[in-house]
Amino acid sequence: MAMWLDGFRSSWLAAALDLLWRQWTDLGVPGGLEETASWIIDPEALLISTVQFGRYDPRLLDTVLAWCMTNSKWLGISRLQRQRKTLDPEAAQILSGIAGVLGEHDRSGKWTGLFGQAREGRASTTPIPLFLQPDEKPLPMGTRSDPVFLKYGLLRPPWERRNLSLSVSATKPAALRIRLRALFGVTSRAEILLFFLTHSGAHPSLVARQVHYAQPPVAKAMAEMAASGLLTEHRKGREVEYTIDRPEWLRFLHVEGEPVWTNWALIYQALRDIWACTLEIRARAVTQAVLGSELGRCSRTINPLLHESEVGVALRDLVPGRPEEYVEIFAEDATRLFARLGVRLGHRSTPAPHSTPAASSPST
Repeated sequence: MAMWLDGFRSSWLAAALDLLWRQWTDLGVPGGLEETASWIIDPEALLISTVQFGRYDPRLLDTVLAWCMTNSKWLGISRLQRQRKTLDPEAAQILSGIAGVLGEHDRSGKWTGLFGQAREGRASTTPIPLFLQPDEKPLPMGTRSDPVFLKYGLLRPPWERRNLSLSVSATKPAALRIRLRALFGVTSRAEILLFFLTHSGAHPSLVARQVHYAQPPVAKAMAEMAASGLLTEHRKGREVEYTIDRPEWLRFLHVEGEPVWTNWALIYQALRDIWACTLEIRARAVTQAVLGSELGRCSRTINPLLHESEVGVALRDLVPGRPEEYVEIFAEDATRLFARLGVRLGHRSTPAPHSTPAASSPST
């Protein structure tokens, strides 16, 4: 079963990195990959998962870091803070460290609230290797470590930003969230409008959960937007539901076709949870029946995330008394999930991530 797990994890990592590369390509990162069709990308969820999976692909993480330096105005720090809570402690520390590095180049103070404890005090603790091999061992990096990253507790080879063309095209269907932020600012109102452009109606608590803002300010913003005539308010007993004239707004925004919503924060959380689950199982010698049982337990925790994300795919349940059969069922369902997201499990369209990163951002 160890060989099966290693093969599955290798395929899973390749598909996750493929998905990340494709979505970053939609947002202006030069990658030479096909776009992700009509999915609306969530840049905060994308960055959160790049911190975790990008550790296995130095080229991706370095290029995304350069993108963030150029396009930080499109990122919402409060959404990053809320989604940061879904990371494991080490990845959360790395996100804070990367925010600290970004703060070294952006003196506006935008990143201060995110890097928090990753200030220079981190240098007194044992630094964390930034880049890993698929077997979780640190990627060999030579004798020199980047001093700025080290100041925030991260070990990596010296990094030097290169001037890449990283502008965002807000006219792409996948970048509709960026276009709304350009119109309304990086605020909850842009997220609220985006949600209503893809749904027939909703109440504030549902919208708040889906757009990753706290409910009280979302409810207040929706009430004020209704007063402006942007939203239409409907009372159903004690609950208030809101709608908009979707066709009119889609025409106003010159959106062709129907934009497709999914809660990417929950999708990427599910992908990270499955990755962590298989790592934990890999550390033990298990039979096929035990492996199937553990994967079934993992599926039960993942399915609520997939359901709330609105991705339209779920993992099948374990059939009682037949755990040894679930291994292949799980692999089939994982293949369906990635296919729904536009990538193939076991197929990698990007350069292999296992080489030692160069002393500067690799060119594309």
